[in-house]
Amino acid sequence: MIADELVEEVRARADLVGIVGETVELKKSGKDWKGKCPFHEDRTPSFYVVPDKGFYKCFGCGESGDIFAFVMKRTGMEFLDAVRQLGGRFGVEIPEGTGAGADRDDPHQVHYEANAFARAWFRERLLDPDAGRATRTYLEHRGIDAETAEQFGLGWAPDEQHALRDAASKHGFSADLLVDTGLLAKSERIPEPYDRFRGRLIFPIESLTGRVVGFGGRVLDGGGKGRPKYLNSPESPIYTKGDVLYGLSWNRNAIRRESCALVVEGYMDVVALAATGVGHAVATLGTAMTDCHARLLSRYTKKVVLLFDSDDAGLRATFRAADLLLSHGVHPAVCTFPPGEDPDTVVRVEGKKGLEAYLDSAVDVLDRKLQLLDEKGFFGTIDRVRIAVDKVLPTLRATKDPTLSDIYIAQVAERTGVRRETLEAEVLRGRRQGMDSSGSVAAGVVSVRGRTRAREVGRRINVLGLGAGSLLL
Repeated sequence: MIADELVEEVRARADLVGIVGETVELKKSGKDWKGKCPFHEDRTPSFYVVPDKGFYKCFGCGESGDIFAFVMKRTGMEFLDAVRQLGGRFGVEIPEGTGAGADRDDPHQVHYEANAFARAWFRERLLDPDAGRATRTYLEHRGIDAETAEQFGLGWAPDEQHALRDAASKHGFSADLLVDTGLLAKSERIPEPYDRFRGRLIFPIESLTGRVVGFGGRVLDGGGKGRPKYLNSPESPIYTKGDVLYGLSWNRNAIRRESCALVVEGYMDVVALAATGVGHAVATLGTAMTDCHARLLSRYTKKVVLLFDSDDAGLRATFRAADLLLSHGVHPAVCTFPPGEDPDTVVRVEGKKGLEAYLDSAVDVLDRKLQLLDEKGFFGTIDRVRIAVDKVLPTLRATKDPTLSDIYIAQVAERTGVRRETLEAEVLRGRRQGMDSSGSVAAGVVSVRGRTRAREVGRRINVLGLGAGSLLL
């Protein structure tokens, strides 16, 4: 096995045009390159290489893929061998013991095997003519066709205590292993481990290399009565939720093609968008966006649109995610839906064109912050302007791109009346002091003495007669 991070580093460093050009005579065509396809008898150039997005495509025979796919197709190599060869050529050291046959030495290989079995088993339950009928009807009602369900490996977990456990046991998977992997759960009230996912639509969660690391489950009704609507695998030896973006393993090539990623809140949104032809979405998994998430996205695009809820919690998550993205050189925009709506409901009611209309109206994250501050009257008095500046400073400090940073500072200076030189000094001071660029220490807190500054901001809030809930940024 080769770590996902190494695979992505090889992909980032490797010269796709150079590799393809060793066997195909390529000529520049705008930003792309074209030539005669090496996979079929091509009389006129129909083979294109798109280096900015990391893929090739032949419009004659339909062959397409990334740099690893090209090497595998041309040489007959397995995936891991192709990664090793390209890593050696482009300066990425692949530790010994990885590559073909290395899975035998992977201490967690048995966990991956258990999850692979579970995915196949859940999938069989969904396709069962009787057992899966209600779930298939539910998916059709949600606009998710059979092809999309197959693409994402959707399945069904019967509402039984030991159905998966008994099936896995027959194939040699112990209960202890299934508990360790998160497929079984324990309780003081029940003497034996039982199936964690019961009576739920199942969403396999994949790593970038396509291996299942966990699962998400959704009840078909509204949940309630102590039963949550969504249930995710717990963290395990192969699954850390802050390191995985749902949908990235399937949608990364589409993200490259679109030069943009849509970040949504749940896996149902990702699948629903894919069913309507929007294939460049990813979702966080029961957690706020992490630094690792932002770093992953920066490998594939420099533009992200955040499609979170517009309530208080959603806005806080939006702005925290945006600052993380800015710190990795990614430019975030914010898409706002009507109250109670989300990407899933929008595409079901208004279709792809309806969603695109909302996406077209997405605004830069700093613009959105300034809009909200203006709506709440933060530019009317000196005290409020001071708090407004405190609120936008985390975003200014997080911005890595120098041109965007210059634009942001100029915009804040114009809107607040604070001199540009003062803002630049505040930004530089915060960066030197190692400030939390997410601004999550406290709303509007800009001093490294977080608690002291938080109390001061709280005092100002009380003096101004504002409740904490009114400060969403």
